[in-house]
Amino acid sequence: MLTLAVPALPARLDPVTDAGPGPGLLTATCTPLIGLAPDGQLVQGLARGWRFDADARALTLDLREGERFADGEPVDADAVAASLTRMVADRHSPRRAELAAVAAIEATGPFTVRLTLDRPYVPILAVLAGRAGMVTQDVGEDNDTPCAGPYRVEARRGEGMLELVRNGPPGDAGFARVRVVAVPDAALRLARVRAGAVDLAGPVEPADAAEAAREGRVRISAAADPGETVVLFNLARGARATGRVAREGGARAAFAASLDLPALAALAGHGYFAAIDAPATKATAGAPFELTVASQGADAALAAAIVRQASAAGIDVRLRVRDPARATLDVQNGDFEAALVRLPARLDPDMRLQPAFHCDGAANDGGYCERATDALIERARAVADPRARADLYAQIRMRLADRLPAVFLLRGAHLVAAGPRAAGLTAYPDGGWRLVPGTR
Repeated sequence: MLTLAVPALPARLDPVTDAGPGPGLLTATCTPLIGLAPDGQLVQGLARGWRFDADARALTLDLREGERFADGEPVDADAVAASLTRMVADRHSPRRAELAAVAAIEATGPFTVRLTLDRPYVPILAVLAGRAGMVTQDVGEDNDTPCAGPYRVEARRGEGMLELVRNGPPGDAGFARVRVVAVPDAALRLARVRAGAVDLAGPVEPADAAEAAREGRVRISAAADPGETVVLFNLARGARATGRVAREGGARAAFAASLDLPALAALAGHGYFAAIDAPATKATAGAPFELTVASQGADAALAAAIVRQASAAGIDVRLRVRDPARATLDVQNGDFEAALVRLPARLDPDMRLQPAFHCDGAANDGGYCERATDALIERARAVADPRARADLYAQIRMRLADRLPAVFLLRGAHLVAAGPRAAGLTAYPDGGWRLVPGTR
């Protein structure tokens, strides 16, 4: 039996209603339509293939035959269509917003499903690689595993333990049984792996992981986290968008040029975080400004380092420390000059950049609006070829680097600690768990 330690256990392993920060434990029991490789590439899941129409307004999914739900019922096109319909029909489902581009869902063959989209939207692939693509049955709340996936819940032991059993046939790859225990403290999760009481634990903190890796007592696996830490400027929202950093791109460029991003990454991530490459900027005179930052967690130390680096270049950055909830609310309300924020850890770049930097973005808290940037974002949504999309996102990044609505600082990592019995398991970019080595 494999023992897995996680921060907390959900009340029910149901992707329709789950509202956590990531898919977490759901990936052990619910296989999505589109899979994810450790390097972030999209691979086969319950769908063996997919194709867009020429205008990217429709997506056809070809399903794998022989897949089954935890109760043995087959996963066919009707079941997939019903699951996707349930995702968008349930008014309490967080998946409704993720599937907002889907206008119609149709089973066009026994194992073929067609999604008609209301606009060109290639990021739907990344959506279907997450919770929205996890195929469920409408079986009522008594079923703790309403999915098709490699494991099912056999029993709950109070609020702190789950026991999973393998769905595969005898002799199939993977552990026959998995015990999942809730250990809220990250340092304690790692300590239990080091003591041999737990085989696999995550997430673990970068500083603790670095120390454990030096000792060599456990294996630390790291997967790039798509989320990005940035200094966001308020360019057009209310009274605080009136200073020089809001009005003058040169003042923002001076601040950007003062930062040593590799040094910030080393401080924040102990070797696990990466600095975001940025084009060199032509710095003019710097301008003082106020940086809003949450009072808890690693952000406070990162913000202090930013202040020191800017000060060395003659730029006065004053910290405005708020409790985390108030800091978030201030940013959402436009009550900030600049703020240390994190763009969401979404697999597709559109899902990170469009909300924050499109004129009509739902999370455009800085008020940046430039129609040429919007046009590039909308073009990238409609291009299915990965190389062509990468080129468009490179152009978007160049425009953002030139206009500096934000200074992009760091990319983080999902860190997993593994003991000897879990040697074949690794971290994934979505923070979820794949408990069958070498599978989707």
